[in-house]
This record gives sequence, C-alpha cells and structure tokens, in this order.
Amino acid sequence: MDHLPAFGHVLPEPAITLDPRSPLVLDTHELSRRPGTMRTHSATVQVPSAVGTPVIGVPEGRDLELDLRLEAVMEGVLISGSVRGEAVGECARCLDEVRVAVDAPLQELFAYPERAEAEAAAGDEEVEDEESVLEGDLADIEPALRDSVVTALPFQPLCRPDCPGLCSECGARLADDPGHHHDQVDPRWSALQSMLESTSVSDETKES
Repeated sequence: MDHLPAFGHVLPEPAITLDPRSPLVLDTHELSRRPGTMRTHSATVQVPSAVGTPVIGVPEGRDLELDLRLEAVMEGVLISGSVRGEAVGECARCLDEVRVAVDAPLQELFAYPERAEAEAAAGDEEVEDEESVLEGDLADIEPALRDSVVTALPFQPLCRPDCPGLCSECGARLADDPGHHHDQVDPRWSALQSMLESTSVSDETKES
C-alpha cells in the first residue's frame, strides 16, 4: 500500500505554454491578486499575422499601439483599453486601395486558474468556454485583440462615401469619367433593327 507524503498530496502546477517574451503576453504578477490593484501598459507591437476580414485588415508585421490598464478584481485580472493602428484593404465599389485608421476598444477578463477549475468541476461548461484564463500570472491578449480589431473594421470599406464604383458593362472606373455610358438598344426593337439591317444589305447587293 502506498503511503501519502507527510504533508499530503500536492497538486501539480498546470503547464505554462505561453512565451512571456511575446509582446502580446502580459505578466500580471505584480498585481499580487489584490482586488483594486492596477497598473498601466503602453507599447507598440507588431502584428504576428494579419488581423481582419477578407476585404480589409491590418497586414502582418504592421504596428499596433496598445494603451491598456490591468486591474485585479475578485474573479481575476480585467484588461481594458484601446488598440490603434491602420488597416489596408480595397474599396467595395471600385476596388481601389483603402486605408482606414483603427481605434478599437479592448476589454477582457482573465480568470484565475483556480476559479476556472472550480467552474469546470461544477460542470459550468458554458462559462468555461467563454472566458479567458490566466496561465500562472500570464495573460495572452492576442485573441481579444483580434476580436476587437475585426469588430472595429468597416463591413464594406469605401475609398470615399460617394464612390460611383465600376461600369457594369466594361469595368471602367466611373470616378475617372463621370459621363461614361453605353448606348443600349431596347430589346423590344432588336428584332426590327435586325430586319432593317438585312433589308439594307439586300438593297446594296441589288444596286451592285
């Protein structure tokens, strides 16, 4: 029979998979888990991979400015603030390049690991799936940052509010030629026009 250690079982610490050197991984250790303790964090970081939608986003390697506040609360650490940068895409009407300034609010509660474990033990799967959890004292803000930026991007970016777009017939850029148009024959007259053209050709043949 196995004997317990003199001081009982010690639960193993959960493995830390985050890289504390990553600019998008924040260390909350100095908050000491005391509710009301707060510090600010300002930094310029590079986007590790493109953030956005198929039509517009912040390209990989571009700078984002973080202006954040980390605050210890009863449940964990609340991280809030703003993310600023520039998104690049194409106009939904004329396909020209569009550049949009991004100023997205960010707010995410990172639960203490033991709180998340207690919720999991209680079978509260819905809460467990929705919330972010600290790994030790580390908070990975990249998922929250991506969600914030994507939400702030325009659904249909435009180079200008009154962009006329492209010609549906030939694809010409209408902003370059406001008078651009194509003569269209009413389809009801197309048969008569064909008959007239045939008659004209026949008359020319007889005269020759």
